[in-house]
Amino acid sequence: MTFPSLDTGNQSLQRSLALLGRAGALRQEGDVVGAVAAYQQAIRANTMNGVAYYELLAMLLQLGEVANAEKVLAAVPPSLYGKSGSLQRMQGIVLMEQGRYADAIALFQRLQGDASINQANLSNDLGSCYSRQEKFDEALAHYRRAFQAGMRDPVLYTNIAGIYSKQGNSVEAEKYYREALQKYPGHADVTYEYANFLLKTEQFERGFPMYRRRWEAALFGCTAPLLPIPEWDGKARVGSLLVLGEQGVGDQIVFSSLLRGLTGKVDRIATAFDRRLNPLLTRSFPEIGIANVSGNPSEAELVEKYDAYISAADMGALAPDAIGWTQGYLKADPERAARLRHKYQAMFPGKKLVGISWKSTRPLYGEKKTVDIEAWKNVLAIESCQFICLQYGDVRADLARAAGLCASGHGVYLDPEIDSFNDLDGLAAQIAALDLVITTSNSTAHLAAAIDAPTWLMLPTGSGLCWYWGQRKDSVAWYPHIRPFRIKEADNWAPALHDVMLSLQKTCEVDP
Repeated sequence: MTFPSLDTGNQSLQRSLALLGRAGALRQEGDVVGAVAAYQQAIRANTMNGVAYYELLAMLLQLGEVANAEKVLAAVPPSLYGKSGSLQRMQGIVLMEQGRYADAIALFQRLQGDASINQANLSNDLGSCYSRQEKFDEALAHYRRAFQAGMRDPVLYTNIAGIYSKQGNSVEAEKYYREALQKYPGHADVTYEYANFLLKTEQFERGFPMYRRRWEAALFGCTAPLLPIPEWDGKARVGSLLVLGEQGVGDQIVFSSLLRGLTGKVDRIATAFDRRLNPLLTRSFPEIGIANVSGNPSEAELVEKYDAYISAADMGALAPDAIGWTQGYLKADPERAARLRHKYQAMFPGKKLVGISWKSTRPLYGEKKTVDIEAWKNVLAIESCQFICLQYGDVRADLARAAGLCASGHGVYLDPEIDSFNDLDGLAAQIAALDLVITTSNSTAHLAAAIDAPTWLMLPTGSGLCWYWGQRKDSVAWYPHIRPFRIKEADNWAPALHDVMLSLQKTCEVDP
């Protein structure tokens, strides 16, 4: 990293450099607010101090403050920006974080050969641009170029390993994960990424103990719970255990399958999961005697009621053999399900009742798991089926678009009796009332699979594919009885939907 030379005897520059050193010290201490203020003071002291701009930009980007980084770049004097390849590279990173990949790639390519920039870092940047577009061959070529140029950053190892994993080359992926862990044994993000790979490849006995490091990983994005009771390691029997829900509702449904694995190790279990799951959990595990915790109990209440706690995913390290061993571990309300089925059969006589859910609303990668409703047109045109909406959220616009695609004059039926977002017990009963569920990767998929409803699951590729769906072609480790339809190219759902259409037609012929 080099910048235009400055007069080191200049008093304003000396003050700026002193403030720059103070900013670095505050950053090391974790004082983000103080560091930002000191960087800004360093810039005001001398507006040509390129290092101050660069370090402030690096910190803002590390914090995810892309909009503020863009403002800082706009304030860089043109004469400094034009002569500084390092600041121009920062501009490319901002463009990449904004999703403007073509602009970022063009800028990075323009900087290739610039002696003021570490070219290995530039190759890594290009690899990240292509990786985010799920152009894995191009991404791997640039990552390997960075590796060959001598870059040995832990993130580069996991980037290369991640690309191999997404391409289905588990041997090469594990090679790079192992090498990264050997070189950086205490690195939380390396451990977390490797754990995800091991879980994805169904190496549960190795993966779950390493997955415990997720709380320390910046990539995980959540902090560890702080409770006044000890964390349970599963070695000694405890009287009363509090199981903490984590991540999203779908993840909590997945991990609830592990509760029975605690039998014989715990006398009493209480779950602090999403409150919407409480009726299902209480009904589904009567032999465990689960109590549901709601609200925010005080420290005194926690100490009084519970001997220890465990986070939901960490149950996997205690009972890895329990994964996928039982079907229908969650129980829908049988009376409500029977009533709904009777209602639908009366409304749509002779039709196969097929529930559909087509999108994920999660902030991270939700768009990768979403299939535009109009792409379903050939599926919705099957006359022997009546499609029932299982999609949560405001779907009125989607249903209006779907109305003209359906062979049935009823369109995709949205039952006003079911609040599929707030009433998960009602949604489970609705799913149990149907003949089949076809869904993308969202909480509806987990709920349908967990109650053992016939389920066809449309799975994305690349970054949108969560580790718990694994790599099997015709089944899924956590729910071996569901049928996956995996896409091979990012965002290209047409082949999977064509297979769904043909399979549904065949199913209707066999079982009209």
